[in-house]
Amino acid sequence: MPPKAYTISKLAKDAGVSTDIVRNYQMRGMLRPCDCAECGYSIYDESALSRLCFIRAGIVAGVGLSDLAGLCEALDEQKEERILQKLEAIEAVLNKKYKMLGSFMSQLDGIKRSTDGG
Repeated sequence: MPPKAYTISKLAKDAGVSTDIVRNYQMRGMLRPCDCAECGYSIYDESALSRLCFIRAGIVAGVGLSDLAGLCEALDEQKEERILQKLEAIEAVLNKKYKMLGSFMSQLDGIKRSTDGG
């Protein structure tokens, strides 16, 4: 079975994002087409869809676009030391957000207890 090919609109649709987001990530070097059709359309493969979904998950988790762009660049360059540095930086951001979320959840529990009569 031949590998699945995506136009920018199909890639965006399958990832649940707009074509503008795909173009933005491509402009930042986070996504790269694997081919170009005769008509000039960029063609993407399944690894681009996986990368796009990974980037979106990172954004939703609170990772900054610049951090994700740096990680994508390191992954594309296949420089292990740089990949590990980028991963550690992202993990630090996520750990900080996780602690802040835990603190906020505790505050919500306190409010709930005070409104439930204790």
